[in-house]
Amino acid sequence: MKKSRHITAFYAEALVLILVFIGIILVLTRIFGAGRVKSGDARLLTQAVTLAANTAELVNASESAKDLADRLNEAGNAALSDGGGVPAVTACYGLDLEPDAAGALKVLVTWEEAAGTAGTMVNSRITVLYEGREAPVYELDTAVYVKGGAKD
Repeated sequence: MKKSRHITAFYAEALVLILVFIGIILVLTRIFGAGRVKSGDARLLTQAVTLAANTAELVNASESAKDLADRLNEAGNAALSDGGGVPAVTACYGLDLEPDAAGALKVLVTWEEAAGTAGTMVNSRITVLYEGREAPVYELDTAVYVKGGAKD
């Protein structure tokens, strides 16, 4: 009789240990899955910041919205548009940050001029969008002073 109690206790303890082990595995799987999602989001944000910073440098080097569109257009991936009176340049890139007209990353740059006495102040908003997301991944406001006025 005593021997069957020991065996029953052994099986009960083994069952509890197995359940605890399965619970730990499930918790760790969730943690690693959440980490993978966060890693993907961080990678996308890093790519968006890189594109926005590079675009801000090109805004600084450009003299007009057309000049900016020409500088961004490397493989037919950029276009100039007149969005309600404010010129805007749209450029598309792949996830490898290479110019790609059908890329998942889209950079939208506005070009708003404010004429002054000795030149023109150009304010630009750089917005990086990711295909399938409604909210922008990253936005950056920048301004540049174009001496003597912008040339179109």
